[in-house]
Amino acid sequence: AQVDHQAISVVSLRLAAIRPGQNSLRFHPRMSVEEKDDRVVFNLLQLCASTNRGQSATLDQRYEIENAISDLEFSNPTPNAAMSEALNGEWRLVYASESMTRSSPFFWGFRKAFDGMSQPLPLLPGDLSEALFAITDGLPFQRVGTVVQTITGAGTNGTGTLESSVEVTLRVFDALIPPQNGFVTTTSKFEADGPNSLRLTVQDTAVKRSTWAQLPVVGALVDGATFPTREAFERVRAGSSEVVMEVSYLSASLRIARNDNGQVFVFCRTDPDTLAFDDAEL
Repeated sequence: AQVDHQAISVVSLRLAAIRPGQNSLRFHPRMSVEEKDDRVVFNLLQLCASTNRGQSATLDQRYEIENAISDLEFSNPTPNAAMSEALNGEWRLVYASESMTRSSPFFWGFRKAFDGMSQPLPLLPGDLSEALFAITDGLPFQRVGTVVQTITGAGTNGTGTLESSVEVTLRVFDALIPPQNGFVTTTSKFEADGPNSLRLTVQDTAVKRSTWAQLPVVGALVDGATFPTREAFERVRAGSSEVVMEVSYLSASLRIARNDNGQVFVFCRTDPDTLAFDDAEL
């Protein structure tokens, strides 16, 4: 199983401050809601880090992760998250209930655009979008690295911008071409659509901070190009560029989001001053 070393570093920063057995989820009767949440978050981050952001989790581990997420959602400290300035900032993905790339609203819109369309190949999922996802997920020469969402403009007016960036490394033939990195970045506008709901309109997609230009054929096609995602989705199906993100939990350091397809994604704020734990509290 792969280990997300970036995520586990967040946890390891706090291990020295915890006495043996203190990170147990056996709660003291007098423990406050905030203290209980800290324990749940700590356990959640450990599980996310040790399972490569959930990608290599066993059924038992996934069950434990989902339970921790549900516990946090039940005690969400920000009841009007869609209007909160706490949304703003850079957030790093630490857990995805499906492929990490699917945390990007691009794929939410893609699913919506091709919903109900089928494909005939027997060895792939019958739904066209899921079949295409299965093909791209199985490509042997690509690896997903850091996944980050940057939110700006959120606050009392309920509007803003979400930039989702997925680091992809391509390895074609290392003896001739070294591994090439690039960040596939999708920009979306959003507006509040309820106390904890954001309606996103996917705008465009581009490859940024890329070394892919060195790759034959592929480099020339993607380097510096911007794909008009909104227009493309709308041509396939009207309204498919609009998707909904439910912010089911929001604190100073942790955000849990769900999409229309029932998938859940957990993000940690990248600012070290607002990590999920305070040493004094542990």
